[in-house]
Formats: sequence, C-alpha cells, structure tokens
Amino acid sequence: MKFPKVLVSLLICFLVVTIGYAQQIPVPKGVEQYKGKDWEPERHIWTLGTVDPNIKTTFRIISWEGEFEFIKWFLGIERFFKHYYPNVKVEINWGVDWDIYWTKLPTMLAAGDVPDLIWMHDTRNQTFAAKGMLLPLDDYIKKLPPLGWPYDFYPSQVLSFQYEGKQYGIPYDFAPGGFYFNKTMFDKAGVSYPPEWSTDWTFDDMLEKAKRLTRDINGDGKIDEYGVQMVSGSRGGWKIYWIIKSFGGEFFDKKAKKATLTNPKTVQASQFIADCQFKWKVDPSPVLSATDLQRAFVSGKVAMQSSLNDEAFGIDKVVGDKFEWGVCPNPKGPVRRAQFIGGSALAIPKGAKNANIAYELIRYMLSNPEVIPTNGRVGSQFVSRKSFYPYALNENLYKKIPNYYYVFAELGSKDGVMPWYFPGYAEYEALWSKYMDPVFVTGKMNAKEALSKYQSEAQRVLDQIK
Repeated sequence: MKFPKVLVSLLICFLVVTIGYAQQIPVPKGVEQYKGKDWEPERHIWTLGTVDPNIKTTFRIISWEGEFEFIKWFLGIERFFKHYYPNVKVEINWGVDWDIYWTKLPTMLAAGDVPDLIWMHDTRNQTFAAKGMLLPLDDYIKKLPPLGWPYDFYPSQVLSFQYEGKQYGIPYDFAPGGFYFNKTMFDKAGVSYPPEWSTDWTFDDMLEKAKRLTRDINGDGKIDEYGVQMVSGSRGGWKIYWIIKSFGGEFFDKKAKKATLTNPKTVQASQFIADCQFKWKVDPSPVLSATDLQRAFVSGKVAMQSSLNDEAFGIDKVVGDKFEWGVCPNPKGPVRRAQFIGGSALAIPKGAKNANIAYELIRYMLSNPEVIPTNGRVGSQFVSRKSFYPYALNENLYKKIPNYYYVFAELGSKDGVMPWYFPGYAEYEALWSKYMDPVFVTGKMNAKEALSKYQSEAQRVLDQIK
C-alpha cells in the first residue's frame, strides 16, 4: 500500500519533532512505568491564545526536587509541550540541594539569569514577593483560572502563596503532619495503641506510653528502643510549631510585628520537647545521628514518630512485612489540638521570558484531571486540588491504613497551623541553631534562657520589615 508523499513527509516531520523534543529534556529514571494515555483536548482549554504554537524558544525550569520526585512533573511537562509547543526546547535543572537552592535562585534573579518556572516554598514566598522577585498571577487567574480555583484548593495553601492581597504561586500540594506508630512494638510491650479514629489522647498520654515503650532489650544498660521521636527542632522551629500552638504559645504577634518567644506557653512547649530527650530520655534525637534518626522508625528503634503524610509511602516500601504499623492523630496539648500543615507551589519569577507559557504549564499540571492523579500517585502526596485526595496513596496502602485521610487531610484542614513566614523569615530561621541547639541538641541550656536570648535577635529581624 502506497501513502501519498505529503503524508510520508508529515510522518517524518512528526517523528523528528517528537524524538528531538524527547532528547531536550533529561528523562528521570522510572518514567515509563507511569505513562498512561496520551490524550489532550483543544488548545484553547489549556492555553491563553496569546503565544504562537510554533514558537521556537528555550523554556527553563529550576527545582529542588530529586530525580524520583521529578518523575511526576516530567510527565506533565512532556505532554504539555508535545501537544501545545512542540518546537520549544525545555531545560530543567532539578535536584538542586535545598539549602543551595535558596542562595542560588536569588543570585540568578539578581544577575538577570531568570528561569521561566520555579519551585516556591511557603516559608519563602513572602520574602521573594516582598523583594519583587515574583510575578503576580492575578491577571492570569482572572483571564484563565485553574480548574476548581479557588474553591477546590486547600484554603490554607492558597493563602500561603499570597502577599499583600496578591497571588504569587499556585500550590501543588497539601502537606499535613501526624503520628506513625509501630503496632508490633506496642503489642510486645503490652501498651495500648493510641486512638486511630479520634483525637481523644493528650501529650501526657503520649509521654506515659513513650516511657513504657522505651526499653533496654538486651540488658546492657543502653536503650535499644525508644518511645517517641518528636519533630526536629531545626529550621527555625516550623517543625515544632504545632506543639507550640498545642500548649497555647506563639512565636510572633503578626499584627503588632512583635517576637513572642518568651511567651510562657512557648517556653513550656519548648521545654517539654527538650525534656522528652534529656529528662525522660524517651526521644532518641540527642543520641542518634541525623542519618540514624531518619531510619529510626523503619528500623524498629522508635515506637511513635511524628512526620508528614507522604512518609507513608517510604515507610511501606522499606518496612514491608517486618512489622505492623499504623497512623493516628497528634495528641492534644494543654490548650488545644494542632498539627503542622505546609506545602509548596509553582511560581513565575519576575522577568521570565516565557511567562505566559509558564502560567499555562502551571495551570495544566495543577488542575488538569488527566494529569494531577499522577502527581498524587507518584509523589505520594495530597495534591492541591482537594477533590483528588484519593490519589495520595495506592489502593493497597489505603487498605492498610484506612484512617489515612482522616488523620492527615480531614484533621489537617480543621486543626492545621503554620507560623508566620514573614519577609525575612529565612534570616530568623538561620539563627535558630545558634540559640536553640543548646536546648534541643546538647541539652546544656533550658528553654527559658535560650528563648530569652533569641528574643532580641528575632525582634531585630522583624523590625526590618517595611
């Protein structure tokens, strides 16, 4: 059977464009197993109609996410450009070390080396927006809003990427915290489980269980199993903020722009964390190395661990059938029950050459029903569109931990808290180790003394806010 010459020419052109495109983007390992159907609706649904579909340009992306995590983004990026801008060359700089990312990115922007799409974190959004480094997205949203915006996005995450009433990023996840517990360790120690479907337990209950679960198994005088691993006190305290709020404390008075680190409730909560480590010795944080702490729960050395929702995927992969485990809500404090929530977003830096395409890509990846289920499955995350929460785990994991949505998403939406990430928060955060390591790392100083010293420095940073 002979094909008309024009069809043969078109087929050759298509193959050249497709192959050439595929070679322009470094392909993360393991992509093929996640590829599904290759369908796209009319371009007017996903594009603004302001950019020539045959444009030849280079589109640049920078992200802190590693190769495995970047699979989910690669799939969406590949499909978007293949269908709507096949002649665009895409350059991706992924896997930038977290700490390096936050020094590298401002340096690039200041030098005029502006990428088109960047990853933004809620702890940094206010700072970047205040310094004029981000492009407001409001005009884009007004013209072509993401599907479900804003009612089908987690409100806390939408607000996290606003500054002075403007939207600077579209959130791509909802990251709440909760507790994981080793059922096998509880059973062996004869300790009752924490409640899995209610919030009816307290920090006192947690401590009582932790004491009974902290044991010297082989009788050599050294602790082999610990009761609880509280959230690390690093990175400016955002990881322990939910505990501070549970005790009724606060780091800052946002309205008055005052540091409140010496608030008695803040001191009480901070001292409780330190006492778990150094007084009651139920938390291995000062004993184990950073690497061992990361592996403490999956290696069966810790009975309870406070961590984020996406930890479930890694735990299941590593633990397998070594022991039984489950999840439960955070305990209540003396004042209230709270849990950490946070997340990240996709944003466009000011001065981006291809800003219109960048917004189209953001909207496509974060609200397209054909794309976002993969973001959840591959990333083991609650995607920012609430109605797609079932894709956070695979079917087998949901059977194993049926209370997963309740513990993390439902309670997180109700009781979630995050500190005030004011412009300049990174500078305050950088001072945390200097003042709080003597409390949480070495145990050589009590919380009241350390927070009193930290107070003036925190206020100095706040005073720089215009």
